[in-house]
Amino acid sequence: MFLFPELSRITVLVACALGKGSGAYVVFISGDWLGKSDFFKGLMRLLKVERLWSRFLGWSQRFMTSYGFLGFLAFMSIPGMPMRSAIYSVSVLDINGIQFALGAAVGTIVRNSLVYFGYLGIKSLIS
Repeated sequence: MFLFPELSRITVLVACALGKGSGAYVVFISGDWLGKSDFFKGLMRLLKVERLWSRFLGWSQRFMTSYGFLGFLAFMSIPGMPMRSAIYSVSVLDINGIQFALGAAVGTIVRNSLVYFGYLGIKSLIS
């Protein structure tokens, strides 16, 4: 947001949203495929982290069941919230990849706007 002052804020927000949405979609599709593979299950057994993985999935399912898509959107929108955890956790929701990518893109626009306009507000208070 701050490294390209010659670009309009809308251009930067759209670029960030497209990048986050498409990247999140790739993570969503590959994570779904990998999580169901025998290779992944074998790797979890080999690394002896099956219990940890199962606890993480349990937490994710409880959170996403409680808050659903709005919870995912909140995680993606609020600065300081862990975006990666939400991206990995959302696979337990019954949403398709397009909804997922749209949620990631909209969340990125909201998050970046809050950061940018918060910065402008702090800057105006200081000067």
